[in-house]
This record gives sequence, C-alpha cells and structure tokens, in this order.
Amino acid sequence: MFKKFMSLMLAIFLLSTSCCFALENDDSYGNNNNGDNDSIDDVIGWLELVETSNYVITDEGFVLNVNKNTDVNTLKSNFVNPNNITLSTEKVKTGTEIYYNGGTDKLKVVISGDVNCDGNVTVNDILEVNEIMTGKKNPTKNSAQYLAADINNSKSISVVDINNIRSIILQ
Repeated sequence: MFKKFMSLMLAIFLLSTSCCFALENDDSYGNNNNGDNDSIDDVIGWLELVETSNYVITDEGFVLNVNKNTDVNTLKSNFVNPNNITLSTEKVKTGTEIYYNGGTDKLKVVISGDVNCDGNVTVNDILEVNEIMTGKKNPTKNSAQYLAADINNSKSISVVDINNIRSIILQ
C-alpha cells in the first residue's frame, strides 16, 4: 500500500513540475529492422479496414486509434468481413490479438493510455507510466504497451504522456 502511495505521489510531483524525464530514442521504435520494406498488408494481406474507420494499421502490425471502452462488435465493424475476425480476448484492450479466419497471422490492438493492458484508462495507467519512466519496468519500444504509453508519438515516454493520459481519463 505504501509503495502505491509513493508511486502516486511521485506521479503527482512529476505532473506538478516542469521537469521532463524521457527515455532515449532508439531506431527500433516503429521499425521492424528486418531489412525489407514489406508493409503489414503485404505480409499478412488479409485484413482491410472499412473506408470510414479511424483506425490505422502500422507496418509492425499494430492497430492504432482504438478508443478506450471499445467493445468487440465495434472493433470488428471497422474491418471488412467482420464475421471472419476472432480476438484473443473477450474484452478489447491493449495487446488484444486480431486473427482472420482462425489463422496464425495477427494484428495487436493499441488503446492510447491503456498502459497496463486492462482495457481501461485510469490512474493505474499513470502509475504504470511512472514505473516505466523510473526504470522499474522496461517494455520494448516496439510493443503494444510502449505504444499505449507514448500518447504523443514522440518515441519517448515523458510527463507529457502522463498529462495526455490524465486528459483521456477525464473524457
């Protein structure tokens, strides 16, 4: 209990100061580093978004711009042939895997702010970002969790991202 309290106090301190702790950039963020230029559409070639979707599929196989509290049917409705899509979880959350026709190729959902991968955006996600910033947790830069924490897509996690998560919580 004391550790959670201290983590929360540190998060509040970071929000109230102008200092900015950021993780160093590296070339692995947003780069599959396999030497070819294949997009996820070329590699998987099976999943297509409907024209009205706000979602984005990255070259690394992440589905971005998924809102907090998105239900399974809403997620599926953003894809052509939604009846052929299965999910790895019953609740849509950061890290949920999307499969087409029961195949093995997959995309991963990223919900901005859902850093602890529970499908919600709460103060617990701010505490998770705090643990990343202080080095207690170290997700790889090309993971769904890291992308969920890097709200402003700056390729580093900072107090700015905590403020953005706070704004998402208040929506």
